[in-house]
Amino acid sequence: MEITNNELMAAQQALERLGKLPLETGWALAETSCKIEDALRTLANMRDTLVRQYQVELAPMEGGELKITSKVAGNAQKFGAAFNEALAKTIELDIVKVKLPRKFNVEPSVLAGLRKFVER
Repeated sequence: MEITNNELMAAQQALERLGKLPLETGWALAETSCKIEDALRTLANMRDTLVRQYQVELAPMEGGELKITSKVAGNAQKFGAAFNEALAKTIELDIVKVKLPRKFNVEPSVLAGLRKFVER
């Protein structure tokens, strides 16, 4: 399955918001979650490399945004551009879509983050 790093981040957040699931569905989503975590670990390593390369500091703000600062003029913008490029990058993951049970109630906002990983 081809997916962007942005979509992986949304899926991981959605997986964290899911409630109790039947064993088979929960197990399948746990396997999916592990693959997503591995891919996001690679993204985090890339981000850390960019932080060192551009000598920036990241500080969390409200709403999940990051404040990027640097003592070197222009580096914050360069970091932002490089990291946005990394977020938009498409990667290939070996993930099978999981079928959610019919009687499973889940918020649409959660399903939006999982749309590539589940079928209803």
